[in-house]
Amino acid sequence: MVGLIGSLGDYSGSTSKIANSLHGSKESTTSTYRTTSATVHMAFHSQANDSQPVWCRDGEVQMWLLGEAYGFQDKSGYTSRPSSMASVEFCASLYERLGWEFLTGLNGNFVGIVYDHVSETVSIFLDRFGTHPVFYARVDGTLVFSTQIQLLPSFSQISRRFDHEYLFEYLTLRRVFGTKTPLRDIEKFPPASVTTYDLSTHEVTSEIYWTPHYQPEDKPFEHFVETFIDVFQDVIDERLDSDREPGLMLSGGSDSRLILAAANRQLTAFHLAEWNNREARIAEQVAEIGNADLRILHRTDTTYLETLPQNASLSNFDGYYFQGYLTPFADEITESVDSLFTGLYADTLFKRYPIPTRSQSLGSLGTLTLPVGVKMSSLTDILEYWISSAGTALASPPEYLTTSHDLHEILSANVGWDDGKIDHHGIRYDSLDDLLVCSTYYPLSNDSELINLHSLRQLCPSHIPFLDNRLVDLHLRIPKRYRLRRDLINRAVQRLAPELAAIPHPSSDVPIARSYPVQYLGRQVASFRRKHLPRHQPPKYHLNQDSWRDHARFARHEDFVIDAIRKHKPTIQALPFLDWEGVKTVYRKHQNGENRTAELYTLLTLLEMPMIKQATMMNQMHSFSPGAAEESA
Repeated sequence: MVGLIGSLGDYSGSTSKIANSLHGSKESTTSTYRTTSATVHMAFHSQANDSQPVWCRDGEVQMWLLGEAYGFQDKSGYTSRPSSMASVEFCASLYERLGWEFLTGLNGNFVGIVYDHVSETVSIFLDRFGTHPVFYARVDGTLVFSTQIQLLPSFSQISRRFDHEYLFEYLTLRRVFGTKTPLRDIEKFPPASVTTYDLSTHEVTSEIYWTPHYQPEDKPFEHFVETFIDVFQDVIDERLDSDREPGLMLSGGSDSRLILAAANRQLTAFHLAEWNNREARIAEQVAEIGNADLRILHRTDTTYLETLPQNASLSNFDGYYFQGYLTPFADEITESVDSLFTGLYADTLFKRYPIPTRSQSLGSLGTLTLPVGVKMSSLTDILEYWISSAGTALASPPEYLTTSHDLHEILSANVGWDDGKIDHHGIRYDSLDDLLVCSTYYPLSNDSELINLHSLRQLCPSHIPFLDNRLVDLHLRIPKRYRLRRDLINRAVQRLAPELAAIPHPSSDVPIARSYPVQYLGRQVASFRRKHLPRHQPPKYHLNQDSWRDHARFARHEDFVIDAIRKHKPTIQALPFLDWEGVKTVYRKHQNGENRTAELYTLLTLLEMPMIKQATMMNQMHSFSPGAAEESA
């Protein structure tokens, strides 16, 4: 898979076998560097990088880079990376001129390594959001690290003990927050950080070079629209390469529509669909008007089942296995395009999510979400909001997990004030607003669907235009009221491509050019009509008019969940933190009408993870002694 792995210090074992697990697509390139005290293995897309590492400072420093750097911002303005210069070369030139100060202005999605042979230090640096999470462990004078947590337990010095609090977070919330992981000895490097390992003293130091601060400006909405359009157009232009064939993941919504409008050239578009529903029909309209060559990626019931082993191997405890949506279509995509654009994180940065809003119960008709914010006056308010958003079914541990913790207890223990700042699972925020607004992307591993992005990166270089420093800086200045009762993305599409804005949004059946009140009313009417007065019945009980099936119904009426559970019965019984009878209880409750999809799907993902299979084998060989099992509980 595309990624990196390395060891620093006194590790005496061989890393070659572990590094063999790093393999990308058929177009990928690998790099291996080894000394007596440092080893780095990297696999990357060859079309995105030249040979690595590169040298700078007269041969004193080596640098590796996974991902891409797009430009650099300083007091004199913004400079895009020259198209003739590879990202790693661009970063090395900045480091040679500015030292570590270059990171404060570096714009991109990356993780990098600097080996300074003079100071005998190795530093690992992450972009502002930690878009490439890096996991690490320190054992007996050794620091091992990887972008893939599944590989780290392969190092013989790392234990395989699980922390039940964070395992519970994953099994119920599909992620583990902040710097934490479910493995006792493994954590994540913070976003926007430089972590330095001294090869002679084994000392580890870490510095944070950027933190987000939400500072809304009292300016007219149109000011933000004009600024956004100017910046977004620059972002897209910067990422389009005339020598590469670009692709686009196209939905029926507005985020990918905006990318199509700004690209101003023909793109090959891909749309995931299970039948010719309204979402797919609107995507076809968008592609036709936007002059895109549309390819429909048809998903079937077996698609969801066949991807379980492959996607579980990609998991960093950050989502369900099936959220690696593009894995089954790897060949079709890579044979058609050289890079892929996606509209991910537009909702996170420019729409209502994650701002708390009021709601009104309508009884049997459902719940009406109102575009009115709820004031969060204390940390307790935020924690209660998070818990209520998770759902009452998730507030206590799944019956199959042998623990007495609950969600309120875990969050209260891991989120609190410390020396005037808020510590959220090892990540610090300066204010309640910073925590509420920014913790959804700082770090990005707080995203419960990050496996989607990770699996996408395995195919080809991927572009996430919304995760650009300039756009995030703008997001930090937009008042909440505009995100609640306006739509910046829709307005931008209307300005750039009025013909695309005239096409309805699938959730409202209203053209996105219409005003926010009309859009809001349209969503409520469309939701009611589809629930109570459907015009078109899907061909199968678990399909919808949007891109996503009803997984609760699918898991309730098909045998694949219980078949997988039975297949993994020996694994469940071998692991000290799982209870076989509890697994059957959760499944039975789901069959009887409760929605236990989260607990079931994450359990299936967990059981197929390579590290779990390895731990099970070691457990059967008595690697898990009774004392170790008790300690892990």
